Amino acid sequence: MALAPWGGAAAVKGIGVNFGGKYGFWEDAGLQNLKVPTLFVVGDRDDVSWYEGGVKPLFENAVNTERYMLVYQNALHNVAPNPAPAESFASFGDYMHYAEPAWDSARLNNINQHFVTAFLNLKLKGDQSAADYLNVPVPVSNNAKYSRNADGTPKADDTYWKGFKDRTARGLELYHLMPKQ
Repeated sequence: MALAPWGGAAAVKGIGVNFGGKYGFWEDAGLQNLKVPTLFVVGDRDDVSWYEGGVKPLFENAVNTERYMLVYQNALHNVAPNPAPAESFASFGDYMHYAEPAWDSARLNNINQHFVTAFLNLKLKGDQSAADYLNVPVPVSNNAKYSRNADGTPKADDTYWKGFKDRTARGLELYHLMPKQ
């Protein structure tokens, strides 16, 4: 699990470090040595780890492992929130250290729990049925079609993400890459 992992090129340059590797603190060889299945989670507007130039290139270039990347559209860095401590409520700046302005924290945690559980069940327990929750029919949830029969079973043209009720898989992207052969 890599929750908004820091260290990509944009993040490293953002703190004024100009001597990093090709991918910030990573080089091709380091990413190629990642060989355990990995689930990356990131917001596409991450302003700490960054998406473009940050997490996305790490995901794309960890070529020797099976990997998934869950992307929250319009989310900043706090895509794996912990409840903000009560002390932070007095200061907007302190509170925003914990908060994600575009997404509700409970919803973020519920969605993360959905995908982390499926990922761990598949990769650690070998539960092949969990793959249905990760291998989504369309990578951008807003493009999925909810199409059901009267009895609730999916019709042939249904591409909705498993485990999500109608109208609830919104603002998400899920990508899957296999290791190079």
